[in-house]
Amino acid sequence: ALSKEEIFGKLRHAVVSNYAQDDSLPADHWFWDKNVSGGIFIEHGVHFFDIINALTNQKFSKVYGVSHGRNNQQIDQVSALVLYNQGLIAGHYHSFSGPGFFEETTIRLTYDLAKVEIRGWIPMSGSIKFLANEGTKEKLNLIPGLKINKTEHIGGLVDFSRPEGWGDTSATETTNVKGGGLTYQVDEMISAEFEISQSKSEIYGYCLKSILNDLITKIENPSHQLQVTLDDAIESLRIAALAEDQ
Repeated sequence: ALSKEEIFGKLRHAVVSNYAQDDSLPADHWFWDKNVSGGIFIEHGVHFFDIINALTNQKFSKVYGVSHGRNNQQIDQVSALVLYNQGLIAGHYHSFSGPGFFEETTIRLTYDLAKVEIRGWIPMSGSIKFLANEGTKEKLNLIPGLKINKTEHIGGLVDFSRPEGWGDTSATETTNVKGGGLTYQVDEMISAEFEISQSKSEIYGYCLKSILNDLITKIENPSHQLQVTLDDAIESLRIAALAEDQ
């Protein structure tokens, strides 16, 4: 809701970096057989297309995909670039190589007013830097386990983006900032972290239960609006197929 309602401004860039383990994927595993699995984008990456699609009201317009294999049978690296109709560019990288204890997944989201990093293929924790005003600051309470580490008033912030002497670096005197050609009214820059206290299995189970409950409600009440629709799934699968075919 925070993303689609553009509380953080427009979503401009998303980067999915998924460094997955292959300890449980021997060379003869069905995962490597594209005729069975469909390839990494369809078997695995489609879920991450789901995530990015769910964060925006934009629709994809172009998809580019590349891949590389350690041999002809095991395609273990894939990457896709997805362009959306209002300018969002999303990059997706997946590799299956290495031990499970070295696995790491991050999703980085750049909005006009926020920079967010989410950690875990099942999101467990993350951080956010957010340019907020009094109204939007309250929305942060919707993020589970949020802990604000630092709050700075916009009027006291200094521009350190360039070396000394390269333009004006004095503190801003306005509460209006621009991003992507749009003007936003903000008061503070907030740095925070968030973390879900439950275990990975508990979070996974809760998500599955929520999806099933939503579907059961739809069956019992046809007028109910599903949180995730079949059309949503098809859209993500289309992106995956386009990336896989290149």
